[in-house]
Amino acid sequence: MAMARKRWWHGAMALLALSGGGGVAASGAASALAANAAASWSPDPDDQLLLDVNIRHLTLGDGARAYPTPEGVCVVLGDFLNTLDVPMKIDVAAKTASGWAFTEDNRINIDRARGQVAFGAHKEPLPSETVRDTPEGWCVDSKALGRWFGIGVDANPRASLLRLETKTKLPVELAIERRQRAKHIKPARLDLAGLPHVRLPYRLWRTPALDFVVSGGATYNAHNGFKVDRQASLYAAGEMVMMSFDARVGTNRSGVPNSVRLRAFRSDPDGELLGFLKATHFAVGDVAGLATPLVGGSSQGRGALITNRPLDQPSAFDRTSFTGDLPSGWEAEIYRNGALLGFAAATNDNRYHFDEVQLQYGDNRFEIVTYGPQGQIRRRSENVNIGPQAVPPGETWYWAGANQVGRDLVGELSAASDVTQVDSGWSATAGVEHGIDKRTSVAALVETLVVEDKRLSYVEASVRRTVGPALVEVGGAYERGGGFAARASVLAKLGPVNVSGESIVARKFVSTRIRDGTVGQHRLSLDVPLKIGRTRVPVHGDVRLRQ
Repeated sequence: MAMARKRWWHGAMALLALSGGGGVAASGAASALAANAAASWSPDPDDQLLLDVNIRHLTLGDGARAYPTPEGVCVVLGDFLNTLDVPMKIDVAAKTASGWAFTEDNRINIDRARGQVAFGAHKEPLPSETVRDTPEGWCVDSKALGRWFGIGVDANPRASLLRLETKTKLPVELAIERRQRAKHIKPARLDLAGLPHVRLPYRLWRTPALDFVVSGGATYNAHNGFKVDRQASLYAAGEMVMMSFDARVGTNRSGVPNSVRLRAFRSDPDGELLGFLKATHFAVGDVAGLATPLVGGSSQGRGALITNRPLDQPSAFDRTSFTGDLPSGWEAEIYRNGALLGFAAATNDNRYHFDEVQLQYGDNRFEIVTYGPQGQIRRRSENVNIGPQAVPPGETWYWAGANQVGRDLVGELSAASDVTQVDSGWSATAGVEHGIDKRTSVAALVETLVVEDKRLSYVEASVRRTVGPALVEVGGAYERGGGFAARASVLAKLGPVNVSGESIVARKFVSTRIRDGTVGQHRLSLDVPLKIGRTRVPVHGDVRLRQ
């Protein structure tokens, strides 16, 4: 019995030694085992995971590849960056990665060579097991990703899920929601017409505002190796030789400049330009053609134009068009009086196009909002008023211009435009509009352009009359080959309801607006603002018939 108690006492002392001073040795042994396990880890293709990336109720991208590690789960950094659309550059040779996440203030710099990472205002050491090398690129521990990017990152291999948590919505979330929105109401309204106007004198040189947009990516293919795509655009706006100018220089995917756009112009709302011509606006370089009710066409191209029309008056009384620069990867929305009308992504010519935008009787306040892939936002506002009086009695408005459709000032059509080859070519238009009395005006124009690889010439005329709370226009167009089209349209405001209607009949008539043997085209639309509680919801109804 005494020997048994003695052996028990020695065992207890051994346990006490392990839990006391001997614990340091045990902990060191455990750390050594963990370090050896981390050092011996290598990516096994059979262990690779594909995790769905979820944030709130959204699934982002096509998923992110990951691997189980002794510390938890590592996520392929390239997949993570692509899913969240984060602009970071990884230099595998230098063992560095740098960029910013969600806001330009949140800079992230990873330096594996020095064993250090900086994110925002913080720095921390970078253990070798935090970033691992895999055939797909760097694989970063999920917990470290959460710290560096300032978001919650929870990897669940069993559920094949990578759950993200943030207090505020990420730019990639906002981009998805913009595509899903059908309606939007702005919380505030600013009457631009009531603001004071300040006239700035032109200068020989005013330093331009510059905007650089650079995008790039790399893909790896086992047969072709790495392929690097890089595109850049430079936008500039300023004054030169007493004229305003805006310009864009773009490159192809190899980074080689392939297009140059430049527009030099002057605008004067008082119509005091070019002496006896009394012009309100003239421009040379990259300009837009005149959109007409039956012939259509307001395509961009190199050329020139001059007009004495008021700057805020559309060429067609019931519709207008908007075109502007839009870099690759950006998106645009257009709103009329706070209601979302349309969505556009960048086309091959790096522009947004909102054509045939319907106008309403009264004030039309348009706002075009463009969104960058990393959260950038740009806004453009214009007011168009459609009232009972268009051209003042006894006055004549004119418009004349010519441009080569789809051609930048420098650059080939195939590299920079969505205009088809059969519709490209020089177009020219000249028109006048004269006020008969307070409620009536007449208009006429001649136009030549290329449609479906054929040179066509037109004469178009119309009469416009205000009838009570409605604006009515009747017109016709004749094509030199014998085609004819007639059109009647109306804009009206009946209480809170906006009414827009149009009827077109055509015989052997082909234009950029009437194609494919169309002999009849009819439309009726209603816009009604419904008040639900304190919120006004715009409701639109549209009926169309095409023969």
